[in-house]
Amino acid sequence: MEKIKKPSKFFAILFTVSAVCSLITLILMIVGCSMSTALITFQLVTVLLLLVGAVGKWYQYTQNYVKYEVERRMNQEENKQ
Repeated sequence: MEKIKKPSKFFAILFTVSAVCSLITLILMIVGCSMSTALITFQLVTVLLLLVGAVGKWYQYTQNYVKYEVERRMNQEENKQ
């Protein structure tokens, strides 16, 4: 059986940070009221895409981490016997 490596949180964290930064930019654009409606709409779509990507990456990380932990614990039990 091939050993599964511990998954990395790097890309999930990267997507989350970029989504938060984009959301802050959108909020500042709305508060400033100096941008066109099309630009604010484009920024909103960008924020939504980044949020979907961040949620997807965290979901993928969680699935991989569960697989890793299950295999690790099964190997520990096999080694005890």
